[in-house]
Amino acid sequence: MSLAGKRKQRLLLSALVAGCWLAGTVAHAQSCSATIGSLDFGQVSMASGSAFFTSAPISWSCSGIPNQTITGCINIGNGTYGQDPSGAFRRLGSGSNRINFQLYKDAAYSVPWGGWNSAIPTVGQTFTINLDGSGNGSISGSIYASILSGQTTAATGAYFSSFPGGNRRIKYDYSFVGDCSIIAVGNTSPGGNASFQVDAENITTCSVATAALDFGTVGVLNSNIDATGTVTVTCSSGTPYTVAIGGGGAGATDPTLRQMSFAVVNQITYAIYSDSGRTSGWGDSVGTNTVAGTGNGLAQDITAYGRVPPQTTPIIGTYTDTVLVTVQY
Repeated sequence: MSLAGKRKQRLLLSALVAGCWLAGTVAHAQSCSATIGSLDFGQVSMASGSAFFTSAPISWSCSGIPNQTITGCINIGNGTYGQDPSGAFRRLGSGSNRINFQLYKDAAYSVPWGGWNSAIPTVGQTFTINLDGSGNGSISGSIYASILSGQTTAATGAYFSSFPGGNRRIKYDYSFVGDCSIIAVGNTSPGGNASFQVDAENITTCSVATAALDFGTVGVLNSNIDATGTVTVTCSSGTPYTVAIGGGGAGATDPTLRQMSFAVVNQITYAIYSDSGRTSGWGDSVGTNTVAGTGNGLAQDITAYGRVPPQTTPIIGTYTDTVLVTVQY
């Protein structure tokens, strides 16, 4: 064989080796994505001070070498309105108003779902997918969210936070060691298939509670007997309200002429006033003798000033009356 022939064989062998290397690279390609359903708390009453919970489906899908296993995680960022620097919560927004919430990995709402750009002390949720003979595989799960309790002063309105594709990042590899912060950066998807959003509507609500107006034990009704009670109103922040007190068992239209009864036929006349000077009767004629206020999300105590005026003393007994307290808003 001539020297020129040997050179030609070597060049051909080199070309074949290069072709095998390129084919191997394509065969090892892998791709993963995730889809997260939107999280909707619906209508909530922050004035109650309660926590609220919701969840949504999430699915992962991957493709790569047939019959291989891909492991990775999905990290979720801060959302539209960011998070607390400590990582304790993310924020929903409505204009300039905020409500604190958090995303969780578990149904116990105990392990926050973190991200690569998050102060949350945990990373994203991990997943493991066994690819089938065609090199495809998928699994499903859930993502959980909670509005944190104790936010009674939050303003009413529609709140949201968006998590577009760039706000979540999927990391994955065939060989996964440790948490998702150390998976090869090259195998990273900036968003998966779709964005998701978290929504909540803080609705206007009010509640009312009362403490008894007790005049105590007396002998002769020959002078004023005064006592106070408490009406406690809790309304959503910024909510105007009106408190009315009904006429009691006697159906009194004059709030200074209510009656306590004993054994049905025996009565003692009494009054309820809205002022300490006991000059403004507190009744149920809205705009005339009711009490108005504006909620701040906290319990607001309103004093009811009672008086039993001098009158003929009836027979001995325990005299009572029940009045209806109504909050309109």
